[in-house]
Amino acid sequence: MLENLISLEGGTDLNLQTQLRQQIVALVTDGLIPVGQRLPSSRRLADHLAIARNTVVLAYQQLIDEGYLVSRERSGIYVNEAMLSRPSALAGVARPAPGSDLWRSRLPDTTGREPGFGVPPNWQDYPFPFLEGEFDQSLFPVAEWRESSRLALGVREINDWSRARGDADDPQLIEQIRTKILPRRGISARADEILITSGAQEALALLAHLLFRSGMRVAMEEPGYPDFRALVHERGAELSFVPVDAEGFCTQHNTGDACYVYVTPSHQVPTTVTMSSTRRAELLDQAEQFDQVIIEDDFDSETNFLGNPHPAIKSADTTGRVLYLGSLSKIISPGLRLGYLVADPNLIQAARDMRRLFSRFPAANNQRTAAFFLSLGHYDATMRRLHETFKSRWTVLRDALNYYLTQSVHTMQSEGGTCCWVEGPAGLPIDRLCAEAEKQGILIEPVDHYFGGSGEVPPCFRVGVSSLPLEQIRPGIARLAELIKTLSSLTPEALDVANPCWLTRAQLSRAFANARILCKTVYGQPLTIDLFADGTMVGYAGFANEERDEGRWWVEGDQFCRQWAQWSFGEPRKFYTVIEGDQVRWFDDQRVYIDSGVLRKRAD
Repeated sequence: MLENLISLEGGTDLNLQTQLRQQIVALVTDGLIPVGQRLPSSRRLADHLAIARNTVVLAYQQLIDEGYLVSRERSGIYVNEAMLSRPSALAGVARPAPGSDLWRSRLPDTTGREPGFGVPPNWQDYPFPFLEGEFDQSLFPVAEWRESSRLALGVREINDWSRARGDADDPQLIEQIRTKILPRRGISARADEILITSGAQEALALLAHLLFRSGMRVAMEEPGYPDFRALVHERGAELSFVPVDAEGFCTQHNTGDACYVYVTPSHQVPTTVTMSSTRRAELLDQAEQFDQVIIEDDFDSETNFLGNPHPAIKSADTTGRVLYLGSLSKIISPGLRLGYLVADPNLIQAARDMRRLFSRFPAANNQRTAAFFLSLGHYDATMRRLHETFKSRWTVLRDALNYYLTQSVHTMQSEGGTCCWVEGPAGLPIDRLCAEAEKQGILIEPVDHYFGGSGEVPPCFRVGVSSLPLEQIRPGIARLAELIKTLSSLTPEALDVANPCWLTRAQLSRAFANARILCKTVYGQPLTIDLFADGTMVGYAGFANEERDEGRWWVEGDQFCRQWAQWSFGEPRKFYTVIEGDQVRWFDDQRVYIDSGVLRKRAD
């Protein structure tokens, strides 16, 4: 009986009607329901499966419309005899042996290519996936995207975007990008200066095939985006590696020997530093001086948490020397794969012609859905929500690194983004750290694949926050900190209990009343702490005192104690303290060295 071959499940993403249709189709195509076989009535099948009769009626009707079933008046519903004419799977189909020499000799040699970093396909099963570029499921704007999709799938809209339009992009999406996204980056562009691509990566591939050739030299950041480096190598061009510091691309190392310069100025890949306004102006001047073209990959321009985003380099371009790449995937979802290129109309047309050879154009229905997503204000609302979410996560990540690894690591200065570039102590085995961390449910990214030059790779790794919820960040970093301390070859400084040299209760009170302490955070920013005689304290962090917090301090036994309102998770901490001259050093409860600073008497 058909009823006994069907089993519906609750609590899945598929509703009961869809499950019923799928199972009947499978039974028909597999021959388990013979052609001409009468199916049970909708009432009988509904009673047996304990579902609404209307669910069965609708499932039957759709299968009739699709030709799997036929309805015979006063007789019932049967498997369509036309199913006999459909081709079935052929038995005994020959299969070539895997690894055939036929294809070994025809494919290019890839032995010299770098494998890069592979994200485990089941990364969401790990409790602490600190992976940049992956989004946890809670971030996707489900309701907003559904509404936009529903509008894009209206009959009038389908008739519009599904008709033949050659290789032209959706004019509605072009208009939304031109009038809503680009002005925020300070860019004014006409419709014929914009090309929609399948993510920013396709835009890079198009530019590489159009512009790079054997013997040409291309400059890029070091460390830098490995997929761009691979595109340059694939085209036979040469690379010039330009170092990166706290202000981004080091323009003083741009010797002018390259025809093209590739930069990621908003949050440099992979260090996340933001290129300063001075460097941006210098790079534009150099492009004019050396007759260079700048490829500005602005994929992550909206996640600045310590100030407003810098205008794009393209915004100051008056000669057409800047090719601008943007992405919608960073805000909506990495799986969306929609990006755009802004350039001279002649280059846009050439890129459109090249795109036609590769992929024609990005899916028209996705373009129209994205256009509605923008026009309805969902993009702006999602961006604001993600900004607050990422800001909270990024702040907790920095606080956790500062709390658990004060003297063990150093991070690059950054104004935002969704990850941190972390440099461990000298001699830290990064490959082993990543392997051991994975065994404990922690996924972090090694960085050797970002380096293309011949220099030594520092003991660094990256930790991202877009892929795990806020409450998992601190415990994950705490567990990672223990691993780093275990694998580090450095022996931490510790106080000798038999020969105590730390300050006593009375000495601590005298030393810290009305004192100022100057130190640094793990992310390289100056930190000033003012301690007042009444037990209150105020802290300022950043080069322009961008961050501020208040708290209290006190003395308990022979330990200096402090508690911030927000910093250090608002938790009290106790330290043994040693002062030598104007140098103050703190040690934890186990008398292991934690941090140091410069002690000054505060002048009101």
